[in-house]
Amino acid sequence: MGVSLIVLGCVGVLVHASWDRAAAGARAYVEPPPPLVWSARTPTSDWYDDGDEDEYIGDDLDLGGPEWAEDAEIAAIASAEDEDEDEDEDDDDDADDDNEGDEERVDDGDDDDVEIAARTRALVDQRVAQISAVADSEAVDTSWAPAAEVDIAEGIAAHGPPGTRLVSTRCRTTLCIAEFEIPPNAEAAMHMSWLAGAGLSRGLFVHGQVEADASGRTVAYLARDGYSLP
Repeated sequence: MGVSLIVLGCVGVLVHASWDRAAAGARAYVEPPPPLVWSARTPTSDWYDDGDEDEYIGDDLDLGGPEWAEDAEIAAIASAEDEDEDEDEDDDDDADDDNEGDEERVDDGDDDDVEIAARTRALVDQRVAQISAVADSEAVDTSWAPAAEVDIAEGIAAHGPPGTRLVSTRCRTTLCIAEFEIPPNAEAAMHMSWLAGAGLSRGLFVHGQVEADASGRTVAYLARDGYSLP
């Protein structure tokens, strides 16, 4: 059974508004209408590989912002020469407006990414706290827990990326929590079946970011065969 990874996505939305330019001797700009507000739904992410139907569907996000676009002709004025000069000036103004709009949209997109990441992190933390609380409340099944800890250690050593180091393993009655370090640049860690490596069929894996010069930390929350995660 494969491991599901947390995937964060963000949907960019371009919202269009326009203004009319008219000239009666001298040009006057019509005040643009307020920007439209669109609703976008974040993609579904199955990040609980525990055989259940646990999933997080992002809330509706209101994404909006002005994007100015020219949609009216420039009225004729005193002479063709003056008209050409004015068109050049207008092109410069439009380019400045477009650049400002692009910068605003980039900033809005960054804010949305941060918001989604923070909400996802909070939900993962809530899930982890729930599992940990149940594990702490369980007694140790001496007929199962010691053997399960050995199986997990041997499985990770045999199937994990070279250099993977088991930090700790704690099994109770229906749950095990194992923590291990993944060596730097261990891209294989993101593609292997950690459940198969641990020898159990249900679990939630929280992967820390693997940097080029630092080990990544992974915590596995595993359910005994025949049981589900809380």
